[in-house]
Amino acid sequence: MKKNYSIASVYPFPFYIGDGHDTNFSLVRGNRIFSSEEGKISGIVNSQSERFPERSMLSACKEFDLELKDIDHWVFGLPGDTPPKPALKYFFSVFKGNSYEFLKKNKRIYFVNHHLSHASLAVYGSGLSRGAFLCLDDGGEESFPYGTAWGSFKDGKINLHGKYNIGGWGITRFHNFICEAIGYLGNVDNGKVMGLAGYGQVKKNLYAKIKKFLVLSKDGFTANFLLRHNPLKSKSRLNKLKLDSYQRYKVLNSSNPPEELKEITKYFSPIDIAATGQKVVEDVTLEVVKNIINRTKEKNIVCSGGFFQNVSFNNRLLELNLKNVYIPSAPNDAGLSLGAALYHKMAIEKKGSNKMLSPYLGPSFSENEIENLLKEYKLKYYKSKNICKETAKFLSKGKIIGWFQGKSELGPRSLGSRSVLADPRNIKNKAKINQHLKKRDWFMPYAPSILEEYMKFFFDNKIKTPYMSFALKIKKN
Repeated sequence: MKKNYSIASVYPFPFYIGDGHDTNFSLVRGNRIFSSEEGKISGIVNSQSERFPERSMLSACKEFDLELKDIDHWVFGLPGDTPPKPALKYFFSVFKGNSYEFLKKNKRIYFVNHHLSHASLAVYGSGLSRGAFLCLDDGGEESFPYGTAWGSFKDGKINLHGKYNIGGWGITRFHNFICEAIGYLGNVDNGKVMGLAGYGQVKKNLYAKIKKFLVLSKDGFTANFLLRHNPLKSKSRLNKLKLDSYQRYKVLNSSNPPEELKEITKYFSPIDIAATGQKVVEDVTLEVVKNIINRTKEKNIVCSGGFFQNVSFNNRLLELNLKNVYIPSAPNDAGLSLGAALYHKMAIEKKGSNKMLSPYLGPSFSENEIENLLKEYKLKYYKSKNICKETAKFLSKGKIIGWFQGKSELGPRSLGSRSVLADPRNIKNKAKINQHLKKRDWFMPYAPSILEEYMKFFFDNKIKTPYMSFALKIKKN
């Protein structure tokens, strides 16, 4: 094996027959890593129409100055019902890679399942040598349809101990239907419901009624959602069609909670349903985590899967007083190609990583490229002599700043490379950003940037949260 071998990873499998979304591509060569979601380049969030992430892939080749034929190993998600041979023959021929026959003969094509990819990103990204892992997703995907997977890891070797909830009828599906009981869409609006929960109260009688439908499994390592719904009642909504920000799921589906849940929640306000549902999810999931920790006797836990975008629950993990709790910057499906590539890297090298993964892994642009674009769109510009000082002045005057630097972030959070900045002391800025700029609901929260040396002023505990993964409790004063 040559020293600087390259691993390319594509998610989902090209021409995947199923609901693969968050199309993404990763390239690993030595200690260099590129990873990007196609949606951040195309501008189409959660796209289910893109068959492979070609712009992300070509951006990686440009960053690494590599042709596709120079790539040593190719890693894909499971093909499911898609015939691998014709799909990959076409894929490699279009982009001028090595032939399918050559790669197959030389054993250069690999497949990694959905949850193993989630787990690998968390394991490698954490920089920890050992611990337990938990993956929670709505239901993986058609080729690996599980809602929960858990296990342990040591020195980059991952041991899967259990997988549950075929078809996804577990914790995440329960939260999806809490969304739908309010009138939102599960799998799309979970973040809205989490944000709305902060304004509501946990109602004891509602808590008792809905908790009966989310039941711990006999072994305690997952929870089963007992309700079902009639999928035919989910009507399409062509009025939601926006060609500049197209989301297929929003157009083809409407809220469709199970009848029993609809009946139980109909006399409660949306904010109280959100708060109570969030509390049920947190309490039950925390029991699952405790059981995993008790079984494995590990002091570290890493978590991945779309569920762990729920920063309110993530904060509850800190109650367990473990040595380390780690959630990657892309716990959702946007991190799957990188997880799969890192799984293959760990298998080859027989080891993990000893440092936390940077989230700044996407495309970058030279000064010439940026300047040419400014000129092309006839935008006024100048180069600042002290950009930080000048930006601080603009912010203090109430201006809102678009901040662009370096490589783009991997995952759903803006972490300082592609960010909108505003002064939080001006309460009007929240409305300006939510309603005017981002066109989103008034109640949606923000993640404030706080200098590390001032964390103790705002919070009881000093905890590193480099990816905005935890909603920490603010001091009362």
